Formats: sequence, C-alpha cells, structure tokens
Amino acid sequence: MIGAGIGGLTASIALARAGYEVVVVERDDTPMPSDVEGAFAWDRRGAPQVRHTHGFPALIRATLRDHFPDVLTALLDAGVREVSVLPAAVTPDVADYERHKEDLQVLATRRTTLEFVLRRCALGERGVEFVTGAAVEGLAVGDGAVRGIRLHSDVIEGDVVVAASGRRCAAPAWFAEHGLHVEEEEHPTGTIYLSRFYRSDEAPMGYVGGRRAGLGFVVAGADNGAYSATLAVPADDAELRAHLLDEDHFEAVLPLFKEMRPVVERQGEPLTGVQTMGGLINRIRRYPRLDGFFAIGDSHTCTNPLYGRGSSLAVLQAVLVRDALEGGEDYEAASQRRVEPWYEMSLLTDKPEAANLSGFDLQSMRRATVSDDPEVAVQMTRMMSLLTTPTELFSDPALVARLQAAGEPKPKPPPAKVLTRDDFLRAGA
Repeated sequence: MIGAGIGGLTASIALARAGYEVVVVERDDTPMPSDVEGAFAWDRRGAPQVRHTHGFPALIRATLRDHFPDVLTALLDAGVREVSVLPAAVTPDVADYERHKEDLQVLATRRTTLEFVLRRCALGERGVEFVTGAAVEGLAVGDGAVRGIRLHSDVIEGDVVVAASGRRCAAPAWFAEHGLHVEEEEHPTGTIYLSRFYRSDEAPMGYVGGRRAGLGFVVAGADNGAYSATLAVPADDAELRAHLLDEDHFEAVLPLFKEMRPVVERQGEPLTGVQTMGGLINRIRRYPRLDGFFAIGDSHTCTNPLYGRGSSLAVLQAVLVRDALEGGEDYEAASQRRVEPWYEMSLLTDKPEAANLSGFDLQSMRRATVSDDPEVAVQMTRMMSLLTTPTELFSDPALVARLQAAGEPKPKPPPAKVLTRDDFLRAGA
C-alpha cells in the first residue's frame, strides 16, 4: 500500500480483514499524535491539503456504515457529527422515506480527524504493518505482473500493489520504466484556495458553498466545535489573492456573502491563519493492464476539491479493490461506472460554457435540489451526495423531464446589490 492517506488507510483495513498481509509504505515519518487536536497540528509534508476545508458527502458515511461500522463508531466517538441533508420536501409519506432518511447524512469532520481515526484503526488491524519515512522509487515487475515495489535501497515483495499516494503519485514514471504508457487527461481548475479554521460553541452544521462575482466560497462544519471557511480565487488574479491572504481582509470579505454571515456572527476563535493551496486539477489516468496493480483516489481520478468528492471516492475505490481481488467486478470497469462520472461532472462544472449534463446546468440542479417536488428533491440530493451517479440519474427520461421543470428559474426581485471584484478588494481596506 503506497500512501497512508484516507484511501490507503481504508484499503489497508479492507484488505487486512479479507485476509491479506498489508505493508503500508508512507513517505512522511512523523510521530502519531495522541488525539484529534494533535492530529490537526500533525506535520504531514506529503499532504499539504489536510488543513483546508473538506466535504464528506453521504457516500463516505454509507460506505463506512455498510463495510466498516466499527470505524464509523470510532469517528463518532472522536467527536465527528452526522448531519442530515434530507430535503424539506421529503416527508414520511414519500416512498422509501426511511431509506432516504438513513442514507442522506453527511459527516462533519476535519480531514485530520478522519485520517487520525483511520490510522488508529489500521494500526489496530492484525496483518497491517507500517513502513514510514520511505519513498517509493518504482515497481518491481516480472512476467507481466507486479512483484512489489522498489525503495532506495530495498525491494518489498508483494502480489498486489495499491497506489494511494495522491495527485503527485509518480505511477506514470514507474510504468514508463517497464515500457508501459499511462494515458492521462488533465485540466487545471483555474483556482487557488484560501482557508481558515475556527472553533465555537455554536459551530455551524453542514456544508454550504457557491460562487459569486468570480469568487467561490464554502463554509463547512467539522468536529469538536471546529469549522472552516474557504474562498476560491482565480489562479491568475494575484492582486486579489494577495489581498485575501491578509487575515483582516479575509474576514471582511466573508460577510459579503449572505451564506457566510453565520460564520462571522459566531465570532469563533481562529485556529489557523489564512492558508493557501494551489495546483488544483481535474485529472484522470487510464492505466495499462498490469496484473496486481491498482490505483485509487487521486492517483487514479482527481476532481476539483471545491466540490468535496475526492475523499469519498477514494474510500469507495478502496472497497472496489477488495471486491475485485475477491472475485467481484473488474476494478477498472467498476471505477469507470461509479467514479469517472464525477470527473466528467467536475470538468463540466468548471467550464461554464459546457456546464451541462443532458441539457441540465448546475444552477438548475441546485434549484431542483430544493424543489417542492419530493421525488426530484430526494433524487437530486442523492446525486449531490454521490449515492447516485449523474449517468444513472439522467438515464431516466421521465425523471429528467421533472428535473428540468423543477429547475426552471422562479421569478424573484433583482438583488439590492450585485457583488463585484472591487467590493472584495475594498473589504477591510
């Protein structure tokens, strides 16, 4: 197992419980913290994104519930919260109400808390061994199959190699050493993120985001009173980025978005300064067939992190690897069916001129999610929660017709003020 992030840890637990001996090779070599607050300060040079806002849609909770219920319990014991996203229009008389009520819950947590609990669970598994402070330099291959991994001065033999080392995974170079080409399609998101964490006795619940005047914004509740606010700035707008890196300016911009005002009103204690994250991409890799090799998470498919899908998809792929090794559906076929539609969705959403799926644009989807039509609202929420793929949702012509009707703009008065980039630059000045 190359990498001890969310995907690698989940896959390690899944494979150990299926009877495999698992060696987790992790480049970072830092002491395991003793609690979730120590985990928030954890020095993870290989994972600089951990102290940014993360969304954890219903898919990750449902996957843990169905396959690793003890891990879900450990998360709740660590202060992670379950938050319902059941639409208001879905009442007990709606078909499958109890199923929807149970399924449509998201996890409110910091990524560091999730990784800390997963790592503690993986360390407790018989058959899981950790090798830390070791960088993988290539694959050991023989007779058309993987035979292990190469470190600087050692080879670790194995019948299966799972690459779970994130978007910087060097797997294409490893394959090239053996004359194999990895097809890769990559599209920059065109954004840089700026995030800040807070703590309050009245921390907000759930996850709210949007985009206005070219600036993306997200507020996300987390565990143990923590929550975060993130602004997504165009990557080529150096002036605005520099302005928002100033803590006072960052705080002054938040209340310009009505959805962010509850963050400001809580006057939470800042836990971090304003942190920045760049180099964000949508990318998919298509690996040539090499028996015993799997790539999961961002090593396989990257989606714009603003939409909060990456961690959930990595956990799903961890289960897909186990199922494939146990004689289930072919891994790449399963990933193409259940993961790749979210790459297409992210790519389309990031390109306004092409942001549609079956003629249904993102704003229409959001309107449909709060539709008075309960069937429309619940099916859209299931999709936004990753429990249903866009491909599955839009394959039903009758439902698509109802979605389009529900997504029609409703007449409303024009806003009293339209936000502009100049408003952001003046804030806090």
